Amino acid sequence: MAKKQAWNDTAQKENNQKTYSENTGSDTSPWHEERFRAFFNSIKDAVFVHPYQKEGFAPFMEVNDTACERYGYAREELLKLTAGDITVPMDVEQHGKTDTRKRLLDNRRVVFETIHIKKSGEKFPVEINSNIIEQNGEVLILAVVRDITARKRAEEEKIRLETRLQRVEKMEAIGTLAGGVAHEFNNILAIIMGNIQLAMDEVADTNPARDFLKEINRASIRAKDIVRNILNFARKSLTEKTPVKICEVISEALGLIRSTTPAMVEIRRSIECEDEMILGDATEISQVLINLCNNAIQAIADETGLLEVSLNPVTLDQEAAAGYEDLRPGRFVRLTVKDSGCGIDPKIIGRIFDPYFTTGSLAERTGMGLSITHGIVKKHDGAINIKSAKGKGTTIEVLFPVLEGKDLNQELSGSPDDSSDGKKRILFVDDEDSLVMIWKKILQNWGYEVETSADSLQALELFKSNPERFDLVISDIGMPRMPGDKLAQEIKKIKNDTPIIICTGYSDRINEEKAMAMGISRYITKPIDIEALEKSIKDVFGIIPDPL
Repeated sequence: MAKKQAWNDTAQKENNQKTYSENTGSDTSPWHEERFRAFFNSIKDAVFVHPYQKEGFAPFMEVNDTACERYGYAREELLKLTAGDITVPMDVEQHGKTDTRKRLLDNRRVVFETIHIKKSGEKFPVEINSNIIEQNGEVLILAVVRDITARKRAEEEKIRLETRLQRVEKMEAIGTLAGGVAHEFNNILAIIMGNIQLAMDEVADTNPARDFLKEINRASIRAKDIVRNILNFARKSLTEKTPVKICEVISEALGLIRSTTPAMVEIRRSIECEDEMILGDATEISQVLINLCNNAIQAIADETGLLEVSLNPVTLDQEAAAGYEDLRPGRFVRLTVKDSGCGIDPKIIGRIFDPYFTTGSLAERTGMGLSITHGIVKKHDGAINIKSAKGKGTTIEVLFPVLEGKDLNQELSGSPDDSSDGKKRILFVDDEDSLVMIWKKILQNWGYEVETSADSLQALELFKSNPERFDLVISDIGMPRMPGDKLAQEIKKIKNDTPIIICTGYSDRINEEKAMAMGISRYITKPIDIEALEKSIKDVFGIIPDPL
């Protein structure tokens, strides 16, 4: 009986509320208002309600709990403010008086992004979904405001990663092109330098033409250095890496930099590394610091300024390593070069490692400096990061991985044969007919018997016909039908103790470390240095140089 009476009381209550709503056109019962308030405050986005005005903004009529918590105001404080009070001024002008308001009136709904301001002054990005609601003849705006800070960060990270990928792809494309150009240019230089050597052998010391030949040779050597820089940029340089105590390299390079830096530039140094070793080329590491410091000094220009160079050990976890391009977590040495110069415009900061790009005038171009720096760093499995702002200086960080364990450099030792009587027979293989002709003549002038081939398959058949006939094989890597390293492997299968010298200017197939592991006797970069090749041949044959 009690349950039936309770049910009758509830039904009567709901009937009374329904009748009230029908008579008044609205539901203002405490029970429905409480339920509406619970729903309103459970929304995880900030909700604002305010009357529509043709110009400006009216104070908020209603806000939910999320709005109070997110913006840092008490409810009473927030109800005294307007949308203009919590929006950055520039966006108030844009969204409050122009196109956004017109679109809201035309479509009854508009979604847009802006920047809001908390009570603390902190700014954060928001997405606003505004709707026009008419109630009892009054036009209201219901705005649901979502904090999109996380979304914006994700979008910025996506853009950053896409930009990084584009930069990597661009540098790889330029590097591939540079490597190919260097390979072809090396062959041309080899022909020039070989002919110079032959000409000098025919010209008496008293002949004035000898001086001209020496000048040509000096120019060729400079061209060879340029090719080496191009290969460094292309990250295909063939220089040998050895364990290097980096603090000593940086200290020595700083001494050179100090002696060539204008007196108005103060240099501060902080070397915290002591025994940390990296696997690299000391000359190239010095070049990195010199290039970075030269650019910093140019940025300081004619003004008194400060150049800070520091070197310290650092350990990066996964999150920290992600801030650098293509870097894995681990132990590193961090070289930092910071200047008080003019800084770099953010719009062009992504281009500073492009060849011959400069922020100065054409007359101030420094060529391949930073491009070479980028190439060297990447070749050493490191990373480079730059922070700069116009008028606020520049900071460049370079990280090199620390050499872990006892990775000692293996000394290369030849296996000399008996002393040469000058009648050793050499098989010389290169697909450039001009080089074949030149080197045959040079090798013959040194007293060797020489057979040549411009075809690696033909050379292999020649060797197969009489393996004992040849005391040494010299081959280029870039052969059309069979690459030089493959030819070397086939020769080793036939006669394993045959000494082989490999020559190359550019190759993705093999480097010096791989060549040594294959049993190659010597690995020489092109254009071939005549003295280096002569010494390598003598080392292979065990010929002791004549005493001076």
